[in-house]
Amino acid sequence: MLAFVEAGAPAAIVFGVALLLPGITKDGQAHSVRVHDGVWFALAVMIGAGVAFAASYFVHYRPGPERERLLLRLAAGAAIACLAAGVVVVSASGNPFGGKTEVGQGPSRLAESSLNNRWDWWKEAWHGWVDEPLGGTGAGSFELVHRNLRTTNVDVREPHDLPLQFASETGLVGLLLWGGAMAAALLGAWRALGRLEGDEREAALALGIAVPAFLVHGLLDYDWDFVALCALVFFVIGFLLATGRRPLERVGREYAWVAVVALVAWAGLYSIAAPRVAAARVDDAYSQIENGSLEQASSTAESAHSLNPLSTAPLEAWASAEEAAGRLVPARRLYVRAVDLQPLNWATWYELARFDHEVLGDKEASRREFRRANELDPHGCPPLRALGRPCTG
Repeated sequence: MLAFVEAGAPAAIVFGVALLLPGITKDGQAHSVRVHDGVWFALAVMIGAGVAFAASYFVHYRPGPERERLLLRLAAGAAIACLAAGVVVVSASGNPFGGKTEVGQGPSRLAESSLNNRWDWWKEAWHGWVDEPLGGTGAGSFELVHRNLRTTNVDVREPHDLPLQFASETGLVGLLLWGGAMAAALLGAWRALGRLEGDEREAALALGIAVPAFLVHGLLDYDWDFVALCALVFFVIGFLLATGRRPLERVGREYAWVAVVALVAWAGLYSIAAPRVAAARVDDAYSQIENGSLEQASSTAESAHSLNPLSTAPLEAWASAEEAAGRLVPARRLYVRAVDLQPLNWATWYELARFDHEVLGDKEASRREFRRANELDPHGCPPLRALGRPCTG
């Protein structure tokens, strides 16, 4: 606890200073602004390091229960004061759930006091869960739910709230699996503290703070998208689960665990690698179409589809290759397969309508399909323009 107080308070101060500097948190700032704010940020880091060193010296070299209680009371008072100041700032800024302020998509979103469009995204995710409470709307499908329910042309792929994202996309089953995994991580970290003593326990505590911090931050952002962030948290969780344990006594049991870990690791690596390899092959297929290698492009796109059968991108690349080769019937069949695969995706309907309109000249069918694309994305510009309607985006 003392280690957390020593490092946490200065870190909070440095983080607060960073949020006030546009050259640190906002994109597109002038070089002079970035230099100016960078100097102030460096100064804040040095001051924070000095405060942390002073606190560490105060605790470790002048020990005593009375001084420890005094330090904890000061830290609690400072935390309450910071919380009160935050409430005052947010209140002075207006209702965080109302108004027209929109949370940005860049680093500056961390400094926004308004939750306006986050609130809208949360409601959209909630509607997605209510419509499909058990199995959800499908992993990675919030973008489609958002396009159907949004009231502006602002586009987003995640609701900026991990529990709601899991509930909306994977339903109650996925939400319980995620909640169980996080509860197991917290319990494992807590038990690790019970197995350790002295400096090892202090180090484990400092690492363990990352787990609840990850959960709290996930209530306002889309951390699940960033491998660099999640991988670090998972590494910390794995380390805490393993540290302080006695070696397994029975060799057979050890081998069983090794086999299970190897199988899970293989499945995880394949689930990560297969979509990326498929995406690369889709790009290769389009390059082959441009070079006139149409048969090779069809084969490459078909291979990409076998690697990632839930994505429509390989089917559309495959259809483009068939279209370029003049095989219009197989090309349309592939566009229809994409629609059947993702019937609530406006883009699949739009591509089918484009093919019917531009290639086959079927005005009636294409207009019907453009209308369906517009129903699924009422504020999307491509369907609106195709229907001859104005678009403000």
